[in-house]
Amino acid sequence: MWEALIQSIPAALALPSPYLRLIGADPGAPVGAIPAVGSAVPGFAVTDVVPSRSLTLAGHHHFSRYELRLTVERAPAGALLSAHTSAEFPGFLGWGYRLLVIRSGAHRVITRRFLEGIARRAARPPRA
Repeated sequence: MWEALIQSIPAALALPSPYLRLIGADPGAPVGAIPAVGSAVPGFAVTDVVPSRSLTLAGHHHFSRYELRLTVERAPAGALLSAHTSAEFPGFLGWGYRLLVIRSGAHRVITRRFLEGIARRAARPPRA
């Protein structure tokens, strides 16, 4: 599951460049190789990693500061991947952005698709 998580991060968190520029996403460009602390994909930087167990990503833009913590745990059927997100939406514009992203349900749908994609990748047979 850990390898599937690491391999999925760049594509799974990819957002259109014009959108990232519009909101002022930081980090704004890829840095290094995930999962090294300090590495990044646009919008998310690795702030903490416990190999094979957890990965924490954080970022900010004009309307929000946020963190995504992904945890892999052993389970009877293999592994369990969980995600915990937190965010602050300062000011009036932050409040409006929160309505668009959180209250609309878009965040829940995107996070679920992200986790399902990682699960599909983990279920694939390894490449020869």
